[in-house]
Amino acid sequence: MADRQDSFMALARIAQSMRQAVLAIDPDVRFTVGRVSVQPGSPNTVPGFSSFSIDLRHQSAGLLNRIENVLAAKAHAIGIEEGVETAICRTMIVPPIEFDKSIVETVVSIAQSAGCPSMRMNSGAMHDACRLSKVTRTAMIFVPSRLGISHHEDEWTAPDDLEAGANVLLRTITSLADQTERQLNVVAAEDVISAHPRSLER
Repeated sequence: MADRQDSFMALARIAQSMRQAVLAIDPDVRFTVGRVSVQPGSPNTVPGFSSFSIDLRHQSAGLLNRIENVLAAKAHAIGIEEGVETAICRTMIVPPIEFDKSIVETVVSIAQSAGCPSMRMNSGAMHDACRLSKVTRTAMIFVPSRLGISHHEDEWTAPDDLEAGANVLLRTITSLADQTERQLNVVAAEDVISAHPRSLER
């Protein structure tokens, strides 16, 4: 047993060590091992090649880069101890998105005026608002789910909370529309004023 170069045993140690390192750096980091592959996959053969995926999420891109370096060092060190070669390959990167501060403030203000308790929170999930933020200002409104369960078939939200969230959304949209209309009216007024002297010169 001591002479084996078991890639899966090394993988197991690496994954656990990585998790502990991430938690020590920042408990708010989302560290997920969602896919593991062992080859050749025979019940009585020592795995010669094993791989696993890591999904890292946090609101700070700088912290994610730091963690990535820490994880690479962990894999390299344990690989030497286990007598296996290790390599890390980044397959995808999605920079953290910061939503528009003015819209967030509008949502908070409207929630408070409606008597709805609110809190600011970071979301580790990818949503359409993240994609849309590349072309326009965005923000998100969450409503509480029973036991905090979301993105799962057991997710459930009380009808009153759904109604409250929908009303906050509606009032936010109308408020933003009013703000945009006032801004357009100011621009139109400026255009009239700036055009007026030129018409007199004629």
